[in-house]
Amino acid sequence: MIADLRGVLLDLDGTLLDHRGAADRAAIAWARQLGLADDGDSVARWRQAESQHYPQFERGECSFQEQRRRRVRAFSSALAGIDDARADALFDDYAAPLPAELAGAPRRRRADRPSLRQRLPRWRPDERRRGPTAREAGGDRAAEA
Repeated sequence: MIADLRGVLLDLDGTLLDHRGAADRAAIAWARQLGLADDGDSVARWRQAESQHYPQFERGECSFQEQRRRRVRAFSSALAGIDDARADALFDDYAAPLPAELAGAPRRRRADRPSLRQRLPRWRPDERRRGPTAREAGGDRAAEA
């Protein structure tokens, strides 16, 4: 299987896949599934829990699994005292729709962010610009002698 691998695509900034949007939609659906009133704050609470606890994992202060548990417990005061097994199951419920959401949905461009086409400089074949020659760049020692 690895021998058939032709490349790996990493989307670290959300340019190709809308991970943030998918996570937000999953948080809203998850809050409803938990029976929590959707006061319009579900996304903000989930993002706050993530921004608080994921860096703890990055700094080595807790395991990956533990930061997930902490995020679940921080999401609602109703979840603060749950045990690890219940926190794991609840995080799995939150995360379950993410792969299908990311695989099936095209990237939704944020209105406040220009499209990739708008961000890249226009290039036309007749406007090719070559870099400086070796002499222009000062790399021709023979000319100095």
